[in-house]
Amino acid sequence: AVTNHGIATGCSVNIAGDAFNNAIIDSLYMNYGVKVGEFTIENLKKSALSFYVNDEGSYAVSGGSADGSPRSLYVTAEQMRDAVIPLVDDIIEVIMSVLNQTPPELSAEILRKGIFVSGGSLHIPGLIDYLEQALELPVTPLKDIENAIAIGGARFFDEKNLLSDMLGIKLY
Repeated sequence: AVTNHGIATGCSVNIAGDAFNNAIIDSLYMNYGVKVGEFTIENLKKSALSFYVNDEGSYAVSGGSADGSPRSLYVTAEQMRDAVIPLVDDIIEVIMSVLNQTPPELSAEILRKGIFVSGGSLHIPGLIDYLEQALELPVTPLKDIENAIAIGGARFFDEKNLLSDMLGIKLY
């Protein structure tokens, strides 16, 4: 949790984007014996993955079988969702852990205003709704979700005292 006075509590995890791709790749290989490339999976994820349970679309995917021969199959949004839900649930556990460590005075504000999130995976239809339902909190994506972390980091170079104020230390 970040406040105007610094970091109250927090955690950084490397779960989403590439991890989602790898989970889908692994699922297709384990269930169908088809190895699909990362570029194909990235495009499939962007066009077909959905967290809405009523999304029943299926999409053609080509890859290589275990013996190296070309193979095609149809992948449903549900199959992709099932592959990545454990990762999203891990993210939810981390968020809950951070919220449980948050000082009480901030918890009330978080309950009222919710949490703010970033990352390109937030473009996946239904993901924000899934997070809100699991967390029982409003979830608001930042305006520039793909670049929010870089933009925030760049502010530390523009505003020299911001980092020292946030960390509560003198840097010079």
